[in-house]
Amino acid sequence: MKGSDCFDFKDLSKCLTNFNTDYDGEKVKWMEARLFQIRADDPNALYLKYAFDSGFVHVDLLRHSRRSTPNPDLVHLYTGPLSISAAKYKDLQILCTSGLIPSTCHHFYKSLKHE
Repeated sequence: MKGSDCFDFKDLSKCLTNFNTDYDGEKVKWMEARLFQIRADDPNALYLKYAFDSGFVHVDLLRHSRRSTPNPDLVHLYTGPLSISAAKYKDLQILCTSGLIPSTCHHFYKSLKHE
């Protein structure tokens, strides 16, 4: 996983406001939910089950209003590689020299950005 794989969903969460009622108008019982599902064919909805042997409850997450809600552009969460603490870097170097980390991986651990 790379830093470019991480996105900031804060702006998107402002568009998704219907968390209290399901598609049939019933109150969503979040603490009783056992299984969650997001489907590719319905990306603005969440499906949940209260019991494993019951059917899915459909929760439409989009705000229903007369004004159209724009879809925000997702921005990357990080602009560059994250750094690790000096203590963690030192511990990783000790693991490399002691042979606990394979020598084929040493270059990766030695090139980590650290404080």
